[in-house]
Amino acid sequence: MDTEQILNHYRDPEFVEFYKTFFGEKFMNIGIYKGSIESLEIDNEEINKTAFLQKAMSKKNDLLLFFIKNYVNTSHVGVNILEMGGGMGETMRNIFKLVKNSRTEYGKSSEYALYSYELSEENCSVNNLLNFEEDIRVKIYNRDFLNTLFKDESINLIISEDTFHQVSNKNVLFNEIKRILSVNGHIIMSDLFLNEDCSDEDRKNVSKLLNINSILKQSEFVLLANTFNIELCNSLYYRKDLCIHFNVCYHIAKENEQSEKIINYFKNWVDASKYLTAGIFVFKKIY
Repeated sequence: MDTEQILNHYRDPEFVEFYKTFFGEKFMNIGIYKGSIESLEIDNEEINKTAFLQKAMSKKNDLLLFFIKNYVNTSHVGVNILEMGGGMGETMRNIFKLVKNSRTEYGKSSEYALYSYELSEENCSVNNLLNFEEDIRVKIYNRDFLNTLFKDESINLIISEDTFHQVSNKNVLFNEIKRILSVNGHIIMSDLFLNEDCSDEDRKNVSKLLNINSILKQSEFVLLANTFNIELCNSLYYRKDLCIHFNVCYHIAKENEQSEKIINYFKNWVDASKYLTAGIFVFKKIY
């Protein structure tokens, strides 16, 4: 993982303030704009793009929770769920409520455990305070999820949002996932991949724009996962939403007279998004 780069980004006071002001203290993921795209004129400064952005990110989270409810029995005795890259923690707060409600409905009070691994101290601080205010029981670890503290095959579900593309060594990532994930356990994740028709030169350009070591195509990611006995079960794509998301972020930065550093950061994402696709993916450890 490009650890120092990630930490420097989330420690930067300008980006911290930007995310707090325009993203809110809930989500930091790519939003889903389906159903409302046609009504959006990105260049129209009269449109409340901040509200539009936050609504789209919330919609994406609802969809992720839908997948979780379809693949995981949250009322199951002793269920253990790990989020790799917890951000500000809204996804795990929603999962806590989901698990708690499902156990109330079925009259169960058995133990369950929710874990969130997050590198950024700043994000962990926000997460802790929000969890305290809502009495949310999630165990937060301010450390790298490539080196967790779990016993072998002790996790039933791993979730991740728009994070794995930042991991430089995918072999290390899958090795840790295979170690801690139980047989028949699932990974439910969202992420972005290089389009299948992109050339090696396109890959270099995208890596340069996003300042990451490299980025995989989905077929390459799936093939690597298979070597660790992890297979793709289901997927939902939102490539157009990816492009819209970063265009919205770019226009928010420009219209609110943010620094050139922030404007250029989102402009690079706008340029890179032409070569990328995004989606929600369900993987299963088969043995």
